[in-house]
Amino acid sequence: MNLLERIEHRLSTWIEGAFRRSIPRQIEPVEVGRALLAAVDRSKRISMACVYAPNRFSICLSEPDLADLSSLTQTLEAELKGVLQQKAEKDQLRFIGPISLVFLADPQLARGHLQVKAEFKEGEGADEATSEEALPIETRSYRKELFQAPCLAVEVGRAPQVVVPLKDGLTIGRSTQCDLVLDEPNVSRVHARIVRRSSQWLIVDNNSTNGLFVNGARVDSAPLKGGDRIQVGSAVIVYREPM
Repeated sequence: MNLLERIEHRLSTWIEGAFRRSIPRQIEPVEVGRALLAAVDRSKRISMACVYAPNRFSICLSEPDLADLSSLTQTLEAELKGVLQQKAEKDQLRFIGPISLVFLADPQLARGHLQVKAEFKEGEGADEATSEEALPIETRSYRKELFQAPCLAVEVGRAPQVVVPLKDGLTIGRSTQCDLVLDEPNVSRVHARIVRRSSQWLIVDNNSTNGLFVNGARVDSAPLKGGDRIQVGSAVIVYREPM
């Protein structure tokens, strides 16, 4: 390639790159779904017996992006509600009312950007029996079992499963082979174990790198009582007992 050809090649590359940068990026439906799931994880709340998920969502887009998606909003709404239900079953989350999604234009958002606002909204006139009956059988069975047994609930930190019933020998750590997996870099592969001694549950440090803390105090092992806060690396787990 001679000098003239190299100059022409660089010039065409520069023009093409500038042209691409000048074209606003469109919001794809998959991005809306990811932002929605992230909003659920940010906003979930842990109670004594279960984990509540927000059920009212406002999906804010720039006016051009909302116009682009206007022909898909009904289909997308139905799909996203299904995705939220699947996440609730997978992570043992509970909605306090019907799922509501609304798409809104936000003049302050630039094209290619979106924001999801998540809220809790109780269903009017809905009672415990009605909301339980609306759940899949597998989820109802899990919760009945969960209410009758002590469990660990992840309050802070990334975990594929946020509520885990206790059992003798239960393992906590970063390894995917653990019973309670914590996807945090400062958690050891097998950080701690739960053991049963007589009628008492104990948590035991498994020679972890960063130690085990219960209610702010570093321990090698400690008996557990309802409401105890267990720190494993940067993750925080709460020990729950049946009410």
